[in-house]
Amino acid sequence: MERGVTRLTKNLKFAQLSKLQRMKNRANCILCRWLNRRLNRPKVSVFTQLTQDTPVPYAERLIALSGGPALIWPYYNILPDEGPFEIAPDSNCYRNPAWVEQLPSSMPRHNVIVNLLPALTEEWLANEKFRIDPERWIMDIVVHYEERGVCFRGSYATDLANMLRKHADAQRYNWTLLFYYVAIIKKLLEKRNVEEAMQELVKVSNADVPRAGMMLSLGALSLFLKRNQRLRLPGDPKLAYSFVQRFFDFQPGQKGEVDHLSVAYLRNRSLDLGMYYFFPAITSLGQQPVGETIIATRDAPLQRLIFRVLPFLFDPTAAPDVPTSIAVEEFASDDGLAFFEWRSRLNKKFEPPLNEDQRLKRLANLADYAKGLCDMSDEKDALDEVWREWTLPYLEDSP
Repeated sequence: MERGVTRLTKNLKFAQLSKLQRMKNRANCILCRWLNRRLNRPKVSVFTQLTQDTPVPYAERLIALSGGPALIWPYYNILPDEGPFEIAPDSNCYRNPAWVEQLPSSMPRHNVIVNLLPALTEEWLANEKFRIDPERWIMDIVVHYEERGVCFRGSYATDLANMLRKHADAQRYNWTLLFYYVAIIKKLLEKRNVEEAMQELVKVSNADVPRAGMMLSLGALSLFLKRNQRLRLPGDPKLAYSFVQRFFDFQPGQKGEVDHLSVAYLRNRSLDLGMYYFFPAITSLGQQPVGETIIATRDAPLQRLIFRVLPFLFDPTAAPDVPTSIAVEEFASDDGLAFFEWRSRLNKKFEPPLNEDQRLKRLANLADYAKGLCDMSDEKDALDEVWREWTLPYLEDSP
């Protein structure tokens, strides 16, 4: 009995001390904002990424936090340095910032910037309640980060909400593309003949449709692994194709999904890919990094396959595009070269649309292409609903 009371007392003391520390951390953040205003300190400046000529092994671009998400440096040619660190938690991590307490000592809080824009872009697209009062929602989240020593500027909630409103149409367009590409990849994975499926993907890469290079690369990787289902990446006990299955398989009964293409399935998978697709999309809107770009995610397909094999390439000369690389050395033996040759079958040339009419025509072509791969009327109806609910609002708001 006495031991139980002693343990309870210790737990209460620990909880009280933790609460006091969180209050102290937040007070420090408030004081920091006040000083910045009084001293007219400049806002965070654009960060210059330090690139290198040789690829950075994935093991050096990854930190697994104990009991939390993995921290991923997503660029193939950027070696983790001394910060500042701009960490973007995904939609499953941002609500609970307990992972901040697990950051290594090499990443002190004063050198950490948390970027909520990627996660809240997904929130904006999927959650009507968030769109009603985004400032209040953001402020409620920020408090929990400040309690853990991560500071935000005083206008952060308002600035971020305004940015979400400003780019709402562009982001809806970007996610609309994902809906159709996810549908295409899923239908190609259902084909028994992988070679025929790859030939179809090559047609997509040559078609007059909006180009999403990373989605084409993901489609090629998925089909390659289906063709080589016994392939494992070095150091990973699981079959690489199992991550493709885990991501693209239907999950009937979960989040409104059924056993075929549906709006719920397309929305869920597209938003799951948000962290992979977000940075190229937001870069095209003129956003620039303010620290070493890091992604925090627990998602196994992203963490153990996609960011490992298909990392980004930081190349300012290609801006606003963000190229996708193939990390051939992350494969065993000759598998990396085999995938490189497999992916090289896709068309890499792309001419931007000459005008808005051509851009919208390409979008309609992509929707039709996805529908053409569907046999079930329910799946075609789902794509029609995507067109009505996601694509048409963008078209109607376009100048």
